[in-house]
Amino acid sequence: MFFRSLDKEFKRQLSIGQGQAPMLPSQKDWDIEKPGVRGQVFAIELEAGKYEFYNWALSSGPTSARPESEFSIPFEIRPGQSTYVGGFSFVATGRMGLTITSANVKHRDKIERDLAIIMLNYPNIKTAQVWRGIEEGRSEEMLGGESVTQTLIFVPMVVP
Repeated sequence: MFFRSLDKEFKRQLSIGQGQAPMLPSQKDWDIEKPGVRGQVFAIELEAGKYEFYNWALSSGPTSARPESEFSIPFEIRPGQSTYVGGFSFVATGRMGLTITSANVKHRDKIERDLAIIMLNYPNIKTAQVWRGIEEGRSEEMLGGESVTQTLIFVPMVVP
């Protein structure tokens, strides 16, 4: 997920598994794990200000996918408070063998589930300090529309 500041020049990417050797699902210690769903819940520090999520990307083997257009999910960081911005899930909609070629990216308010995990993993964050930075019950699918996919095809060349 990519986000940027709306107040100043600042862009950042949040990722899980980037730059790592491929792992089987059983090799990762997931915060959320049930049939068909696996995920991590995490907190990062940001300066107070206004931000937005605007793009996503995924890589799987030789294939990468992104949305056909940018989107906007605004959020605000307030001094002295922690902001819950919701959860993002990537659901494969296309495959080439084990390689994911397209996805439906969803954004949902799962504060009850996620807050319990945050309190366990980040004991210095107190429930009273957390405010919901998205509308209650938010549920949106197909962030940015359909996936645009690029696959690298390696053509071997033999030179005598």
